[in-house]
Amino acid sequence: MKKKTNFSSHIFTIIIGVLGLVALVFYLSSNNSLPTLEQYLSKNTISAKETLIHAPNGFIKAELATSSEQLETGLSGRQSLDPGSGMLFVFPVVASRGFWMRNMSFPIDIIWIDKNKTVIGVTKDVDPASYPNIFFPPQPVKYVLELNAGYAEENGIASGTPLTFTI
Repeated sequence: MKKKTNFSSHIFTIIIGVLGLVALVFYLSSNNSLPTLEQYLSKNTISAKETLIHAPNGFIKAELATSSEQLETGLSGRQSLDPGSGMLFVFPVVASRGFWMRNMSFPIDIIWIDKNKTVIGVTKDVDPASYPNIFFPPQPVKYVLELNAGYAEENGIASGTPLTFTI
């Protein structure tokens, strides 16, 4: 014997299915831990002295160090660095650059970057107490990025990682 179903029960089932699908899409999109570029820029402004670096697991707002004074001073004298931010040193020529922790108040990761914007090395968790030790890249670099200690590992930045940014 064939059971009759009414039209309203089919509509009710379809509506419940659509609502479930909408809820699932909303849940998945709201739990995405990585912001899109548009989301990041809507919450953060980038000045002419900064750049936005696209790394594997998100974005880094980096202050640019380009003048002789900025290249020498870097983050020295600062008490902290905001989460998700850093300082990008831009050198005029590719060379082996030495970095030290003089007048630093917090540990950092030093990211060594070649002229093609590929990470060629990471010196992790460099402590201010390491001064006067000098840290060098594994090969000559065009850029160096300083980040809060632990940020590189937490965000997938390692040797071979391509980074995207404009100067």
